[in-house]
Amino acid sequence: MRKPIPERKILFLDIDGVLKTYSDHSTVFTESCVNELKRIAQEVPDMRIVISSTWREKFGLFRVGWVWHHHGLPEEWVIDRTPVKLFDSRGIEILSWLNEAGPMYGVVPDAKFAVLEDEADWIFPDIPKENAFICDPAKGLTQRLASRVIQYLKND
Repeated sequence: MRKPIPERKILFLDIDGVLKTYSDHSTVFTESCVNELKRIAQEVPDMRIVISSTWREKFGLFRVGWVWHHHGLPEEWVIDRTPVKLFDSRGIEILSWLNEAGPMYGVVPDAKFAVLEDEADWIFPDIPKENAFICDPAKGLTQRLASRVIQYLKND
């Protein structure tokens, strides 16, 4: 008999404009943004990440994993990527992942999930506003926004 997977909280993660600011041309990921992602993961240990960025198409999970490792981010945080659905919004791709793949990863109906994104138009109106955390692409994931994500995911 298979052991049940513990319920998880999911963070759908865009990369450009979230972990990589548009104003930082010196590194692949912006270090301050990486540090805030680490803080979220430390404070919400049952949270796992699903890559929803276009990086999942352009570079594949192997290259994303290499950059991830280069910045000291544990690979076990990332469990999957959203499906690529031609002509559908990123919001629809996220909802598809929740319904189709989510149960395999311990994501139950009505589970807590957050979406870190810099392009609101890519997820609205499909994703409820309470689940959406929109970054300023020039600043990326800030301390203030990370604190909001933590509070949301920890609040049962």
